Amino acid sequence: MRVFRAILCVLMVCFVGCGGAISGVKKDSKTPQYLYGQGSGSSFEVAKAEAIKDLSTNLQVSVKYNAVDNTRQNNDKLSTTGYSNIALESQIKDLPSIEVVKNVKKGNIYQAQVRVDKNILQDSIFTRLNASESVLDSILQECGTPSFSTFEKFKKVLREYKRDVNLYQIISKNASFNAEKLNDYEKIANNKPRYNVITNADSVGLNPRIASITLSEIDKFITLDSNAKSALFVGFDEALSDNFRIDFRFFSCKGDSKLDSAISVNTHIKARELGEEKNLRRIGPIIYKAIKDHNETYNI
Repeated sequence: MRVFRAILCVLMVCFVGCGGAISGVKKDSKTPQYLYGQGSGSSFEVAKAEAIKDLSTNLQVSVKYNAVDNTRQNNDKLSTTGYSNIALESQIKDLPSIEVVKNVKKGNIYQAQVRVDKNILQDSIFTRLNASESVLDSILQECGTPSFSTFEKFKKVLREYKRDVNLYQIISKNASFNAEKLNDYEKIANNKPRYNVITNADSVGLNPRIASITLSEIDKFITLDSNAKSALFVGFDEALSDNFRIDFRFFSCKGDSKLDSAISVNTHIKARELGEEKNLRRIGPIIYKAIKDHNETYNI
């Protein structure tokens, strides 16, 4: 009986030990260094695509991160503020080194599991951040602020940069990473480019309301500032021809008459009909659309 009990104890120890080993293998198969996604579909490619989408969603939707060392810029003074349960909604694109770790078929349904190494993902995001910083800094290099022609591009790149900074903070668990630099960029993006505006409205005897409407529309894209180093010349059609035109010429802050960009707006309104109320109401939207379309085309 004693021998039997001894053998039984040995078997129990071996069983528990083996059980622990098996449990350990299962646990190690999903180590913290990996991010996972799962998906299913009618084919392996569909299942894989859904798994990659799930992996992205796991990062994109309701990511919670607690931190107490988020450094922010406040009234030009650095201060440390705490925040908790910050939800990050960020698009994840160009995920590097996707690995397929599971590919099974049950009936007519394929199931796939993919993963990406967090370190590789972190390095990829860091590379993107450096590239974005290079673009942002190159835009600011000449004048310290974006020009009219680069302002929309600056804001677009900054949105991508902010997304990557937030994501990098989450993955690296460093809530203050690039926070100060991001804040500096955002301050710049929150202020429209400043221009000293010069027109020929008086010399061509233009209806004052047209000049006022024109300046009101351009003010939606820039800040009118008589002390600004950059200049904007607004030229109204001197001939007052059948198709009344307005030209906008934006010059560099360097004061060297360097043309930065130009927009020519054809109102398709006859000169003799400019004073009609219906046409005065049309001029504003025409100018706004022309400038907006120019920005969208220029900053593709």
